[in-house]
Amino acid sequence: MPSIFGTVEFYIVCFVVGVAIAAIVGRPSRLDEARTSFATGEIIGVAAAGEEAERCVEVTARHDGCLEVVHRGVPCDAGVEPAIAIKIIGSDLRLTERVTPAPRPDAPRVDVRYVVAGLLAARYHLYFDSTSTGSYAAGSFVNEEPFHGRYEMVG
Repeated sequence: MPSIFGTVEFYIVCFVVGVAIAAIVGRPSRLDEARTSFATGEIIGVAAAGEEAERCVEVTARHDGCLEVVHRGVPCDAGVEPAIAIKIIGSDLRLTERVTPAPRPDAPRVDVRYVVAGLLAARYHLYFDSTSTGSYAAGSFVNEEPFHGRYEMVG
């Protein structure tokens, strides 16, 4: 009684199936094209003495599809302009804040508002990096009104 396990054809088919499985598993994930833009911040107030320790990022989805990001407790001297670099890759949103010129260590703390446009109504992963404070915040949000989230700065 002949067996198919001893034939050359059986081992060729097994080899081809193994190569196909390895190609599917080893395939790199598809990444979307990165979109980069910049936005300047608007100083919306000076942090009160009790709020200096409160350093956080508040995210609010607006009705026009834009995202409003408020960074609380940013060290900022008079005459400086905070700005963010916005990088969107798929559902990942990375915001890198820069305050130029660099603030003094004892600079007064202010609240800064940024508006991020060009987002779809979808779930995003947020990473907010503040180079002036050396801290960051991370989380996820849905860019649909009435979403409002608060993320503590770490570092």
